[in-house]
Amino acid sequence: MTDKELFWKMYSKLFNTITDVLPLIENTKVSETLKQAQIDTEEMYISKE
Repeated sequence: MTDKELFWKMYSKLFNTITDVLPLIENTKVSETLKQAQIDTEEMYISKE
């Protein structure tokens, strides 16, 4: 497995897990922080392609 494939696998797992738990989080600040982390990470990944 290449570094890029490993990074994509880790990114996908984390992104999907955060997406799954967001509806369960009652703290709006935490929810917004996680959503922003997803956006920032996606932008970083796209800019490296």
